[in-house]
Amino acid sequence: MIKAISAKGRFSPQEADLELPGVEPAFILDRWHRLSAPKPLDRDRLVSHFAHQVARTPSDLLTHTRRILYHIAKNDSSGVHGALLDLYLVLGDKGYELRRRMYHKSRLFFSSEQKEHFVFCQRSGIDRSHPLPASADSVLGDFFNGTGLLVSRQSKTFPVQPLSLLQEAQRLLEGDQFDDARKLLEEGVLANPMDDELNKVLLEIYYHTRNKQAFMEMWLQLGGVTTAIPDQWEKLAGFFTDS
Repeated sequence: MIKAISAKGRFSPQEADLELPGVEPAFILDRWHRLSAPKPLDRDRLVSHFAHQVARTPSDLLTHTRRILYHIAKNDSSGVHGALLDLYLVLGDKGYELRRRMYHKSRLFFSSEQKEHFVFCQRSGIDRSHPLPASADSVLGDFFNGTGLLVSRQSKTFPVQPLSLLQEAQRLLEGDQFDDARKLLEEGVLANPMDDELNKVLLEIYYHTRNKQAFMEMWLQLGGVTTAIPDQWEKLAGFFTDS
């Protein structure tokens, strides 16, 4: 578990003893003014959040930059390539200096073919109508087999799996639909009070949205019901009582 992060990246006196297990990136990054992401954030959640934000708002250059730098910090070659490719696709022939800086920060992670592709597109930008190199981590480009040449369009057919309640809640959180996610999780916790993950994410929502009223109503509904993390429920109740 990690300590809760305040909006400024520091702990307030009231927050110092409050522990929350894993923080949803959506709660933090909207108010985070640094290019680097807060270190305690869960890697998989952060990667998913960045990809979702880029797909939803392609013009968000801050998220593009954070995404690239995050994958660089994690030595994730495939992630760096996909993130930089998405930045190039969005900017086209604009933003030369940003594209150049991000390429130079990223180039050590690339194969010679990938380097050649970015260098070739440095001035003119990437034309969406041209064949793109293969990238499993790009969320904006078309994916092709081959090394920069159109060989055959990569075919991906997967059975559609229904989302779990937790996955649906996280999808809502990534879309900033905090109230809908909270209500869904409340139903889940009432039905399955011993589900560890449902409890954790619900407590995160209460804390980061400072929704004292919703927390207290849920606290009363649970009554004497044993939950997966009763100590964290009690700590958050104390936090809201003192605030």
